[in-house]
Amino acid sequence: MREKKEICVFVSSPGDVSTERDIVEDVVQRINKTLGDELMVFVKVKRWEDIPPCAGSVQETINTHVGPYDIFLGIMWERFGSPTSNAESGTQEELKSAYESWKSNGSVAEILFYFRENTSVPRNADAAEQLLKVIRFREELSSKLKYTLYREPIDFERLVRDDLEHIVRKLLNKTTVPKSINVENADIEKVEQVWDAIGVASSFKPNNHEEKQTFYRARIQTTSGYIAGKEGVDELKSNFILVSKDPIRPFDIQIGETRSLRQAGNPTAIPDLTILDLGSVKSMYPFLQVEGYRWIRMVLAELTTDQKILDFIYENDTDPQVRSITAKNPSASSDLQQKECKFCQDRFRFLRDLRSGSDKTFIIANDFPYGPYFHYIAFPAQSIHAWQDLELPDIHDMNLTIWRFLKREQKAGKWLPAPAGVFIGLNSSIRHLVMGTRTRTSAGASITHVHKQIWGMAPGSVNLGNHLDELCRRIEVKGGYLHAYLQFLRREKMVIHEDDHVVLYVPYGQISIHEMQIMVKKPGTTHYLALSEEEITSLSIAETIAVKLLDALGIHSFNQVMITLPFDRVSAYFSLILCFVTREVDLAVSELNHLFVVDKYPEETRELLAPIKESIIKQVMESATGIAIS
Repeated sequence: MREKKEICVFVSSPGDVSTERDIVEDVVQRINKTLGDELMVFVKVKRWEDIPPCAGSVQETINTHVGPYDIFLGIMWERFGSPTSNAESGTQEELKSAYESWKSNGSVAEILFYFRENTSVPRNADAAEQLLKVIRFREELSSKLKYTLYREPIDFERLVRDDLEHIVRKLLNKTTVPKSINVENADIEKVEQVWDAIGVASSFKPNNHEEKQTFYRARIQTTSGYIAGKEGVDELKSNFILVSKDPIRPFDIQIGETRSLRQAGNPTAIPDLTILDLGSVKSMYPFLQVEGYRWIRMVLAELTTDQKILDFIYENDTDPQVRSITAKNPSASSDLQQKECKFCQDRFRFLRDLRSGSDKTFIIANDFPYGPYFHYIAFPAQSIHAWQDLELPDIHDMNLTIWRFLKREQKAGKWLPAPAGVFIGLNSSIRHLVMGTRTRTSAGASITHVHKQIWGMAPGSVNLGNHLDELCRRIEVKGGYLHAYLQFLRREKMVIHEDDHVVLYVPYGQISIHEMQIMVKKPGTTHYLALSEEEITSLSIAETIAVKLLDALGIHSFNQVMITLPFDRVSAYFSLILCFVTREVDLAVSELNHLFVVDKYPEETRELLAPIKESIIKQVMESATGIAIS
């Protein structure tokens, strides 16, 4: 068996960031667990805590025993450290040595440095002097190297995880997709032959012999580009694009091999406004309380993540729109969000209540509908403004209440004329985007209270279900096209959770980073009302797991889209599918042409979820007490 390559990370810092130093250890252990076998790599952490005491100065001992390493990882917060015989602090001396090695193409291949933002006033003169040294050091460093700012250890964990994974892949020169059994990245000529043979747009080629089922990506060379080299010299590099066709939707998906290695591509919100503290805001706010600076107050209300600052703005700003934006900021406290949330106001919801039949879920008609025949909104009676705060009983009650309400309305003949079918979807509560002096929500949701939209389908509606139906009808394979696709996903270990009724999985056709999907297993289930109560329960469990997994990845910006067919359409091998599409921006220009550019491979989602999914599934299943599960 091939021996694993060892990559060493040296962690350098003063003693006031012990939490971050431990985080580096945890992150490296996770990388070894998720990527070690796949990339044949073992990442080792070197820290001064692990060096045995010896005679002589502490710094001399560290210099003697640390040995060669590949990645220097520096951290500073409020303390600069104690002076050594060669520098003003041990961290400064260690960075100087690493920089000289990096610059001369020595053992040090990469340098990372992180500064934790200081938001408190120094306690005494010594603390003030230490902080001043940190600030000066950061200013000097900016002329030589890039560094990263963060606010809390939880932010540091996300940053260092992404950075280390990126650098490990870069050092191993892994520019190809993570290992999969039957995924082939082939020349365009071969892939075109496969697409022509299938006859329908899909990169998944089913086969009655499970082991011969394959997913094809076309690897196409494109224009070369320059990437940053050492000492600021850009280097020319060949580029390749992997093109595939979504196995269930009429979309092309393009993954740039070089783009996939960037330290970016995570569907989190726009950067936090962490450089302001409450004292600064209080000092400057009187000067901003004039009409000409209203837009600045709106930007501040949109972007800050500090609950105390948001409370201050809401209590002191006289502009109703600024106050409203403050309360809709996802970082606002639940109490503040509730003050401006219409769905939390009894007068609003009881006036519109359509008697859903549940005391936990309201269903009302949308005052500004876009759906024909009917347009309802379902939302929990509790004041909940983030999907990750919902638990399984909440999601189950909402789904079951929608199902029973729609069946009741249909049976009572309330829909005259009748719709062709029903669509159900959601927009998560996400960070607002700023556009000049105007603001808007990036998913179009004007209500932060979690809710689902339910609307009627027009006759002859063309939607994603039509394409999937065509795939199921035209591709002949034992058990049906989707049955074969699920076999393939199981074989490639892309399935996250499965029971008798549904499967939650990572799709090979991801149109956004870390997209997940839920498929109903019973063939011929063409729409939501065709589900049984047991299937609603299983669907709710899988939906809760998906939301919790996205939360664990730091993702709270997503849409849920249902792939469905009209009520009267009979399709023997079609199955209802729910897609959790993560969002970074409104709509990229390529998406207007049904082409989705994704900066990560779906296999990377599989590897990220591997070490965390079992505990989350266990947690959700434990909360299922009292819910009937077959």
